[in-house]
Amino acid sequence: MTTAIIIFMAFAVVLSLFSVLIITKEVVEERLEKRKLKAAESKPAEMPKPQQSDEPQPIAETEEEPIVQEETATAEVIRFAPRTVQTLEEKYLALDGKSRGYYDEIVKYALAQENVKRIKNARYEEYKAGNTRLVRLLVKRGVVVCEFVLPNADFKNYINENKVNVKLASTVMRITDEGTVQAAKDSIDIVVNALAQEREYKKQLARERRKENRRKEKEQR
Repeated sequence: MTTAIIIFMAFAVVLSLFSVLIITKEVVEERLEKRKLKAAESKPAEMPKPQQSDEPQPIAETEEEPIVQEETATAEVIRFAPRTVQTLEEKYLALDGKSRGYYDEIVKYALAQENVKRIKNARYEEYKAGNTRLVRLLVKRGVVVCEFVLPNADFKNYINENKVNVKLASTVMRITDEGTVQAAKDSIDIVVNALAQEREYKKQLARERRKENRRKEKEQR
């Protein structure tokens, strides 16, 4: 009987210890669970990492003002020397002796004509009879050049009668020897003769108009 009681008491003690162990385990697990929950609440939520791809990702816009990095560069300034344009006088003085002689000979011939006026500027020298150019002299690339407006008498009479405004093109002649000097003189003569013919033609027209006016006056009487 005594043995049975001892066994029963031992069994009860073992059962009590087992119950205490289970309760202790549950308490420990509950405390651990609470600590984990508190730690999870205090830790900021982690954003999911975006998947990497080969395409460039757009940069997120923020309300902060962008930082502008100013770059200063030293520009190299290249200065060109102003182009010097020679005057007619300077070009004339740079000519050789023969070319200056050709130039002077043509000028003398032009000045010998009647009612001639001279026009000279930094680019050219010109001789005119009335409003008509006899010759214009220039120096281009070390060569004397003459420009003429050679009139055609019939054509000029036509444009005068019909009051047509026409600008005639210039004839350009390079003076390189005695032959071209003579050609320049002959061209001046052509212009002078054409002017004389034009004056005579205008006189003839004026005589005819006066004659026609007198005839009309007689008829009216």
